[in-house]
Order: sequence, then structure tokens, then C-alpha cells
Amino acid sequence: HLISHLSPSAIDLLQKLLNPDPNKRLSAYEMLQHPWVKGETARDSKMSGSNERLSKFRVFRSALAAKVFGDFINWSSDDDGNNECSAKGSDLFERAFKTFDTKKRGYISTSDLSRLAKDKEAGEDAEPSSLSLSGFADLLSESLNNKYFPKDHVIYNEGDLGDHMYFINSGTVEVETRDGFQIKLGKGAVFGEGALLSKDKKRSAAVKCVTPVHVIEVDRRFFNKYLSNPDSSELAHSLREKVNARALSRAGDKLVREGSSETVEYKKGDILFDEGGRGKCLYMLDEGKIDLSTGGNSVQVLSPGELCGLQSVLLKRPITFTATCISDKCRLRSMCETDFNKLLKSSRSMKESLENMCLRRVFKKAVVKKMNKSFPSASELREVFDAVDLDHSGTLDMNEIKEVLNFLDTKLTKRQTKDILRSLDLDGSGEICFEEFKNIFGKQ
Repeated sequence: HLISHLSPSAIDLLQKLLNPDPNKRLSAYEMLQHPWVKGETARDSKMSGSNERLSKFRVFRSALAAKVFGDFINWSSDDDGNNECSAKGSDLFERAFKTFDTKKRGYISTSDLSRLAKDKEAGEDAEPSSLSLSGFADLLSESLNNKYFPKDHVIYNEGDLGDHMYFINSGTVEVETRDGFQIKLGKGAVFGEGALLSKDKKRSAAVKCVTPVHVIEVDRRFFNKYLSNPDSSELAHSLREKVNARALSRAGDKLVREGSSETVEYKKGDILFDEGGRGKCLYMLDEGKIDLSTGGNSVQVLSPGELCGLQSVLLKRPITFTATCISDKCRLRSMCETDFNKLLKSSRSMKESLENMCLRRVFKKAVVKKMNKSFPSASELREVFDAVDLDHSGTLDMNEIKEVLNFLDTKLTKRQTKDILRSLDLDGSGEICFEEFKNIFGKQ
């Protein structure tokens, strides 16, 4: 009776783990390779009440998988090398399960999932039944697969064609590029999505396991299915912006590692450079905060790790901002134009990432000029978007971008305007919706 709800595969695993002969007992690695642990026999799950019970939840499976996938993306972060789920100690499936098990009963019912059903009658009429955490994971196993890799295993190499992305459920991986960029990612982080979004489908870095790693794998077919859903447009924009942010981070890292720089310090109120001049250096902020302003209005406040002075050096234009130290002390590294140009020639991807950042700042400055006030906080972005959306269509097109840029420079060419539009157009539609606008400027 105690094991009547278990599948033959689960029983086989338990028997092998409980073998009294230590020489015949499964090792930890062998356990991780067992078909039941890897989810390969999930469809044979007997669950309490047999497969009939699981079948009552299948009406929700597609919507549930999309919801959980979106949660995994929203919970992920690679800002540091030691990511943790906010619910410490719980794995990703458990955390997702708890978003439905709000009463902490240890199971969820069809009524808990009814809001996910597109066919409301299907959700409302489904006979009440319960689903445990293991059944929850089984239900999602077709699209969100458990995978286990041993220490030192190379998941993929830079340049490989990629058809999967991964969420780290436990363990640590190291991401490394051929030009020397390195970062360690831990629990809760996502990797591999760049190849699923890029046209060439190639991996931009190698990923190796520092420890034994448990990941949740998503293949290209399900990835495209999730993102093609109209309800997932915001998620798609968030993912693309995550890839952009990662590329910019790698560009900054390369500048720090390979560039010849000199440390300079400023105190509160000191001006690094004035708007309108011709800069010959760029600055990488190590400590403090720098305000980039125009006409007395703030365009952006920079934090450690960010760059300033780049527009003048990269785009060969007069300095577009006044940069002021607004913390007690600002410590920066300066790099001359000559050294910077040498680095640019060695990395096309770095140049593209930095140009993208510069063009976005140019747009922000134009908005500040148009509004005649500082660029707003995330909660006030709708006001800015609506002011630029002259025809109230809900999207910003080429003409509207050009109109706002005229407040900055009426001599900008069509090509320059198109480049700025491209830097904001996350989905390549030729227009910018509010979700894209919010994803770009709401996190700065």
C-alpha cells in the first residue's frame, strides 16, 4: 500500500538505492543518471489514483508550462556569480508549485489552475482532483526537462549550434569566451537563450560545470512555442534585453581587462566633462555615481561598471552630456581614444554592443530635450512614451522617433535615425511598443 502510487521506474530506483550491499548500491552519479530521476519515465507515473488523475490536469499543461517558463525567466538573474532562488533551499519546480499552492496544503487542485485554461468551461467543469509536487514536475516534463551533468562536463562550446537553453536548479557553471571573458553562474541563472534568439543559432560562449549541475532544459521547439504566443510578448522582450545586457557586460569587461587605463578621482560636484566639447577619453566608473545631464536636466545616473564619454570617442561627435560626480567620491579609469580604437578593431561584437548603448542614450537625451525635464523613473515611463507616440497608436514608428530626435539635432540623417530605432526595437518589428520601451528604460 505504501508504494502503490509509485511507478515501476521509481520503485526500481528505490530498490537500487536501498541495496544492503554497498558494492551494488547506486552511487550518487549513477542515481542522477537513472531514467526516473532524468524524467524519462515520467509519463509512466502512477501517482495516487493512477494516470486518470494526471489526465484531469492535462487540459492545463500547455498554459501551465508557459506560466512556469515565464516565472523561471523572471526569477533568473546573472548580475553576480552566486544566484539564488529567493525562496532559499527550494528548487525551481518547488518554487513554481508554491505559487499555486498558496494555502500550503502540499498539493494543488484543478480549481487552483482553472485561471490558466483558455477554455473557461474546461477549467470550471474539471472534476476536482489533487496534484503533488512530483506530479506537477511530471506534468511539465515534456517541455521542461531535468538534466544532470557531472563536474567538469562541457555543456557546449563557443561557436556550437544551439538548440537548447537551461535554467540552473543547483550547482555552478562557468561561462567563458575565447577573448577571455569569464563569469560563474549559480542557482536560478539562465544560459543558452542567446543561440535560440540569434539568426546564426551559434553559441557565444563555452559553458563548463564547476560542480555537479542540475539544470532544467528547454528545447528550441518549445522555446519558440512559448515566445510565439501573443500573451508572451513582454517575456520575449525581456529575454532579448537580457541578451543585450549580457553582451554589453562582456564588452565592458573586455575594456577593463585589455585596455590601458589610468585611475582618476573626483569629489562631489566635480565636472568630468562639459556638453559640447570634444572628448578624447572614455571613462569606466569603479566607485560612486555620475550624473549625465543636458541643460540642467538629468538624462541618466551611472553606477559602478558603467561607461561615460563613449559617444564622443565612438561616434566621433561632440560630447553630448555634462558629467558630474554626485557622490562623495567618484573613482574612474580613463582610456584614451587611440587605445580604445585598437580594442574596437579586435572585437566586432564589442563595437556593436557599445554603439547600441550610445544610441539609446542619444534617444534619452532627445526625450529630455522634448520634455524639458529629467528623464523619469520607471513608474513614469508611460507619460514619456505617450508624449512621443504622436498618433496614439500604441507604438513608436520611424517618423515619431525622427520627430523627437529633431529636438536634439535636425540634421540627423535617415540612417542615423534608423540606427536609433534599431537599438530600441527588441523584436525587429520596425516599431517600438511600450513593453519594449519599459524593458529598456525601466531597468536603467
